[in-house]
Amino acid sequence: MGYSTLSISSIMDTVSQWVGAYGYAGVFMAMLIETIFPPIPSELVLKWFDKHGTKAVFLARMTPGMRELISIPAGLSKMNFIKYVIFTFAGSLIWSISLTLLGYFFGDKVLGQNDGSNNLSHIFNYVAIIVIFSLVGFIIYKLIKSKKSE
Repeated sequence: MGYSTLSISSIMDTVSQWVGAYGYAGVFMAMLIETIFPPIPSELVLKWFDKHGTKAVFLARMTPGMRELISIPAGLSKMNFIKYVIFTFAGSLIWSISLTLLGYFFGDKVLGQNDGSNNLSHIFNYVAIIVIFSLVGFIIYKLIKSKKSE
């Protein structure tokens, strides 16, 4: 099971990188980013990614939410494919091992014993709800602010 999931994940990351490389997703990402954040000249973004791209790919693979999106700027910047695969693999490996060890050592403390005692998972639900509402609120605020400035 683990090997097939890793293979599918690697294939989909590669497809995302190619999509980014050939610019199909670039239009969507540009519209999304421009809606949420003030416009930044694309030359600056590409220049930054050329300088810090390997670090960005490596760290993004260990960051929820970013791990799914980092392949697009990697492709848009025409990052060396071998470097991309190496840093993707290294970041994903560390992320996977970390989550496995967290689950092994702390899983029963978070999810509780089989009888449901000592269950702390409701705390994670509250944190997730707060984070989601904060992000939605931030996006709405930015959209309203950009509409007023037009």
